[in-house]
Amino acid sequence: MDIDQFKDDTITLNVSDFVQTDINATSIPSDADLKVTKNNSNDKSNINMIGDSGDKNNDDDDDDDTTGKKVESGELDDNSANLEGDPFKFFSFSENEEKRNVDEVYGDNSEVDLSLHKEYSYPSDPSREDDKDCPFLDSSLYRSVYVYPTWKNEADGWHGPILSTKYTNITEWPWLYEEKRAKEGRFGHYGPARNQMGQYTLELIVREIMTHSDSCLRTMDPLKATLFYVPYLPSVEFHKGKTYAVDYSTSSYATAISNAIEGNYEDWEQLFGLTSDFWKRKKGADHILVFSEPLHGLSHPRNKRGSYHFIHTQKMLTPPIIVSVEVSTSFVKKYPKCSAKNIVVPYPNPDGNWFNGAFDKEAISAWKNLTEAKAFLQAENETITIASSIQINDHFDLFQPRPVAQYYSAGNHGTCTYLRKSMSNDFHCTASSDVLNKKGKVPYHFGMRVSTFCPAPGGDSPSAKRMFDVVNSGCIPIILSHDYVWPFTNEADQNIPLNSSLFSLRWQTSELWEAKYTPQCELKENASPSLQAKIEQIKADEIFILRKNLRKASNLYSYWSYDGYKGSEFPLLDNILPDGGASKALVKLLGLRAGGSHWEGCAAELETNIVGNDPNSFVC
Repeated sequence: MDIDQFKDDTITLNVSDFVQTDINATSIPSDADLKVTKNNSNDKSNINMIGDSGDKNNDDDDDDDTTGKKVESGELDDNSANLEGDPFKFFSFSENEEKRNVDEVYGDNSEVDLSLHKEYSYPSDPSREDDKDCPFLDSSLYRSVYVYPTWKNEADGWHGPILSTKYTNITEWPWLYEEKRAKEGRFGHYGPARNQMGQYTLELIVREIMTHSDSCLRTMDPLKATLFYVPYLPSVEFHKGKTYAVDYSTSSYATAISNAIEGNYEDWEQLFGLTSDFWKRKKGADHILVFSEPLHGLSHPRNKRGSYHFIHTQKMLTPPIIVSVEVSTSFVKKYPKCSAKNIVVPYPNPDGNWFNGAFDKEAISAWKNLTEAKAFLQAENETITIASSIQINDHFDLFQPRPVAQYYSAGNHGTCTYLRKSMSNDFHCTASSDVLNKKGKVPYHFGMRVSTFCPAPGGDSPSAKRMFDVVNSGCIPIILSHDYVWPFTNEADQNIPLNSSLFSLRWQTSELWEAKYTPQCELKENASPSLQAKIEQIKADEIFILRKNLRKASNLYSYWSYDGYKGSEFPLLDNILPDGGASKALVKLLGLRAGGSHWEGCAAELETNIVGNDPNSFVC
């Protein structure tokens, strides 16, 4: 098929053979653009939706005066958080950001004797010239994070007074063996690209951000550090290479960390073999702990939900900075200061095919053959003309009108089982389902890439990896989880200006709790509007604005940049530095917490906000 024949015409598609259609990426015009024609005479006409350069990762779209305004139900709220018209810029590094002065952060703490460290010659750090290509060069954390050295690795700093003076016969940390075994065998957290364990790789990614040879955050001198990263891999240790863990007991190493948080450092020194001097200085408030799973952390209790895991399993109400993939609306509402002490981040997707163009090409190859089935939204069809195809520079651009209205696929499990069942039933009764599943169930990544909206309920907890897969597929998310909190937004931390309504919708689940159609797809008597009916009421201008901001959210929620993936199918295995928006946002937020600066607010909050009577379940 020659795509050039569609260069000046609206593309119409034939569904009967869309799965087989192939496309040659090099045949798509490199100067492709997308023109949007608005029906409203007051709106701009011929808006270039792709932006100045059309690059997926280009955030310089300053010509849209609606960016930074809250978008909800087709209306704009001028009072929402705004940062020079673009709250996404909050996460950018300003040139030579001011670092926190170590002496000012720690002062003269006579309670902790650091004389051995002051007398020892720790290795010097590289110069800024040596680091000139580092993506974190302008971060306030430049060469300011001390990473505790890996067991028995002298090149990693396993020498000098950083080691415990009381214990010398230290055995290998168990997660190091488990990680090596999984990496060599390519299973567990290093399994095939579409392995379920990929969503639990946050701890590996954060470690790469801190320690990769191309990063410039790590200092080898703990006296120069304002943050201390603990290289504990709880998910790797817990799963031992298996998708479903067998042993739910608490490890002695997790207990050692828990004890250190409480001020008992004996086990830390004995098991980790490291000094507790720097734990003592700020009671761990300047220490970073990373948890990759929402329901696991330093312990693995079963059948616990609600705030239990945040408080007890992941220790979010204690001094250390907790980096995790989940927190709940209920928890943030009760403990806003403690929530802001910690950092909630996106679930990772280490499958490079999501970002290196492979899945995009698969979707585009079917694009031409979808529209005639009339599964698109009228708001997309009536107001948008595809003037050419959808390759921008050297890769595909999917942030544009879609040939299918919605996509939903999820198992009927988790806290909100009834919601999921009703959604599955009603989606089965839509034209979108008829088109996508005509020849069998389409792959998850494909359905998201050809659809305008993607409903996203919670899973076993308020969040799910799908929330971020949806964003990175260019599909506008409809959140159906009351307790879900978007990372890097003011839902998690009121100091962040970004409002999730810029790029996503959130609807009441109570309206969708019961199926609107019978199993035979007959509309039930007196049924309230279905999800499809609600979607059809969304105006074209709202879709346009959501999609424009969704492009930026996609960059924000990706741990590797488009260029950073370098065509890799598994960047973790290929030792590629995570240099994407999520990595930079994490570094930015850590910099604001240097020296444990946010613990004081949390501690004060806990003096008046009694811990107890916290929710033991999540709100759907």
